[in-house]
Amino acid sequence: MKRVIKKADILIEAIPYIKKFRGKTFVIKYGGSLMSDRKIANGILEDVVFLSLVGIKPVLVHGGGNEISLMMKKRGLRPKFVHGHRVTDENAVKVVDRALSKLNRDIVQKIRSVHGRALGIKSCDHIIRTVKDLTYGDLGFVGKISSINKHLVEKFIEEGIIAVVAPIGYGKDSKLYNINADSAASYIAKDLRAEKFILLTDVCGVMIDQKDRGSLISTLPFKKAKSLIEKKVISAGMIPKVNACIQAVRCNVAKAHIVDG
Repeated sequence: MKRVIKKADILIEAIPYIKKFRGKTFVIKYGGSLMSDRKIANGILEDVVFLSLVGIKPVLVHGGGNEISLMMKKRGLRPKFVHGHRVTDENAVKVVDRALSKLNRDIVQKIRSVHGRALGIKSCDHIIRTVKDLTYGDLGFVGKISSINKHLVEKFIEEGIIAVVAPIGYGKDSKLYNINADSAASYIAKDLRAEKFILLTDVCGVMIDQKDRGSLISTLPFKKAKSLIEKKVISAGMIPKVNACIQAVRCNVAKAHIVDG
């Protein structure tokens, strides 16, 4: 009975937010260890379906780092990262595509199993176009989005379908390029003029001291964020997350959040 009452209280508390954001687009990115924990993954997908059912329009962009690294190791390929971005040669990009396609199908299936409507967007759909990303030097077949078929994604959204996006696409050279999922989600949030850009991660957010949850920074201005990156307080995989948030907000996304999944 207490559990039912608690759920009812949460729903009552949520009513003003549902009213405020009904009809708005949320771009949500999730991946990493969150996808490896079945209970957490199912809970996140149930929440995404709930948002859809109450009239909010979620678009889900997924990573797949753990699955990709595992599949690479099985094929004798050693994962390597530069500033949180995966170095991807011609063999590795094929593994990335395979892993992301499998994860994409699994996520769509899970959403449908909890009564949500979902369609996957994978490399074979040719919805994402890329250019080579040289931000951190030549990392191989690593790209960034140059364009998406926005009209098709918007059609999904208007029909109440949750678009599930794998961060990989083809360049003008007809070759596959792996895209950092945080950067991909940021671009999509900008292109869709999303109300919110939400990065789900396995830590509580940006912290001054990684061992002290009390050092969590709740609000971060651009200049402070850049300073913390320079001082290496923000490091590794948190760098593309923070940069993705900055890029989204600079491009008129109303708010960006880094949230513990």
